[in-house]
Amino acid sequence: MTDILRLVSGANRKDLPTLSLLSDNDINSIWADVSAYIERQMTLQKGVHLAGLGTFTFSQQRLDLGNKVTTIQRPIFLLAGKLLQSLGLKQTRPLAAATHLPVVQLNFAAVSQETPFSRDVVEGCVRETLLLLFRALASEQNVFVTFQGIGRLSFTNNKVRMKFNGDFINAMDGTGRLLLAFNNRPGSSVSLMSGGVSRLQRPQTANPIALPTVCSPQPDDKAGDKDGWCSSPAPDQRNAGVPQQRESESHQTLQPARMTAVRLFEELNPIPAMEAKDKPAALTSPPEVAPKLEEPCVKASCSGHARAGQELCYLCMQRARRNVPVYLRKQQQAEEKARDKLLLLKEQQRDIQLMEEEQAKLNEQREHAKQVSTFNLQMSEKIRKTCPLDPTSFIFPARPLTPVRSIQQHRYMKDLQSQIESRRQHEARDQQNRLLMEQIDQVQLVQEIASQKAQHLQQKYERTKNYKSALDTQDKGRS
Repeated sequence: MTDILRLVSGANRKDLPTLSLLSDNDINSIWADVSAYIERQMTLQKGVHLAGLGTFTFSQQRLDLGNKVTTIQRPIFLLAGKLLQSLGLKQTRPLAAATHLPVVQLNFAAVSQETPFSRDVVEGCVRETLLLLFRALASEQNVFVTFQGIGRLSFTNNKVRMKFNGDFINAMDGTGRLLLAFNNRPGSSVSLMSGGVSRLQRPQTANPIALPTVCSPQPDDKAGDKDGWCSSPAPDQRNAGVPQQRESESHQTLQPARMTAVRLFEELNPIPAMEAKDKPAALTSPPEVAPKLEEPCVKASCSGHARAGQELCYLCMQRARRNVPVYLRKQQQAEEKARDKLLLLKEQQRDIQLMEEEQAKLNEQREHAKQVSTFNLQMSEKIRKTCPLDPTSFIFPARPLTPVRSIQQHRYMKDLQSQIESRRQHEARDQQNRLLMEQIDQVQLVQEIASQKAQHLQQKYERTKNYKSALDTQDKGRS
């Protein structure tokens, strides 16, 4: 996986006017100031939007604990939608972003005040660096962008993942409960960067619950009483004020709230005042864990049930069975090294294949050029043999003289004039015939109209005559 700053240092900056004027240290300092600006804005509960890349904002989750409702706020990074669609990237979407929190654009003027560069130089550096990032993603390279003090944004196999630093998460939350929510999401796109801490230094998670081993008190071990991690008070002190009938009731034998251990959400579930007075040292978590605390206790027992000192209760047995530390840091490092080695081998194989293809193309072009040149030489030799350089011309001494061109032109002129005259006569004849036909048509039309009119008058006369004869017949019949 390649760092974006290393990619910038190794890229050709001729077509990048701003990066060509800056050194690697200058680019690194500008991005460090950009990260500091993002951190300051998120400390003020504001999101920051990087144009073309994505948005740093917060996601809030409400936890219902029965008697109390609390809200856990954590930082998230949302990649730009256009970048996801254009490059085909995949990002496991975290919880919904808090809509009531404001989101501001990256202020290049404010960033430039922290650097000796102008605003235009800072903006050009950021935009051209993102342009190189987009080019690398388009060529399916594995790249990561490091935001100093915030975390690392990685692009691996078209998958986007943002890992935040533990110090940054503590600074954004302040209560320490946010580490619990982040440590439970190791495979998500927004997770916590592991630092390889021990089991006791590692923050407790919500699932699975990993609690320290509960041990019976040792009479001569005073250091364990001071630490309060691997010790438990005497049964008579723990069970003060509790009725004696508790031994006979099986459903009341398990008292997880009275166990001497670090509980999940210790701040959210306060201990009663009576128990806090009896064991003030058992509820305090040490700032630094000594190596001797990781040694397993030989006499592990539970003082919260009736048969204390004899055997573990069911809750402690399940807790001891599940409280097995699992260190995945070395395995993750080995997997990353193997993955990087595999990617390097694949890139080398691809480069070798490309070089072989280019060499094959060059050889093919060279062979084709040889064939063309050989064919040209053969054809030129054939033409030289079949067609000599001396011109083949003949002289006729008894050849008649060529007539003057004016005679032929005069003949052509007469022919053209005769053609024009015949064409004019033909057109005049056609026009006369057309006029004659039009006159004949008009005469025929007049004759037809006159005959139709005479026929109409004759029919009218006959109808009148018939009508008159019919009337005379009626008069005769009446008389």
